[in-house]
Amino acid sequence: MESCSTGSVTGHTATMPLRRTQPGHRRVFPSRQPFRSLFLGKIQYALFVPKGLVPAKPQPKRSPLEGLPLAGLGDASGSQVWRALESHVQKKKVILNLPARLSTYPALLEAVHSGKVAAVLPTLASLRIDPAKVEVMPLPLLATLEREVRVIWSRKMIELRPNLDALIHRLADLLRQVLRSH
Repeated sequence: MESCSTGSVTGHTATMPLRRTQPGHRRVFPSRQPFRSLFLGKIQYALFVPKGLVPAKPQPKRSPLEGLPLAGLGDASGSQVWRALESHVQKKKVILNLPARLSTYPALLEAVHSGKVAAVLPTLASLRIDPAKVEVMPLPLLATLEREVRVIWSRKMIELRPNLDALIHRLADLLRQVLRSH
């Protein structure tokens, strides 16, 4: 298969590869294939703390992470969440208590449900907690982790399968509802 250089999806255009369908025949795609996208919402992060671990009298000058048993993602040293926590720890001179390293966000949520550790999770996880047992604490240090969520598709796909357009818009509406509900 021959290929052309690819464009940037974020620029809403890309170059499709040239494919050989049969010996001696070429199927050539347009050199610039536009993409469409729909904004769905934003993903934010917060500290999820079992009620039994929330201090009775929070001290305003003290970091909410100080002394808190915190579960984190496995080898999280390269993650943006970890970098935000490291920056905060260095500025506030806090020692983190990291008794658990897990491999997925659902595993972190289960650890929080155990009542023994807190964790930084996407706020979307609040749909899966009991507010009577877990407190969701927004932290200013996590504000930089906010990300847009979009659904992106090729216009060519809609030209080939027109019924997908309505399906994509319906899916986008459903995903927006989920993102708004947290």
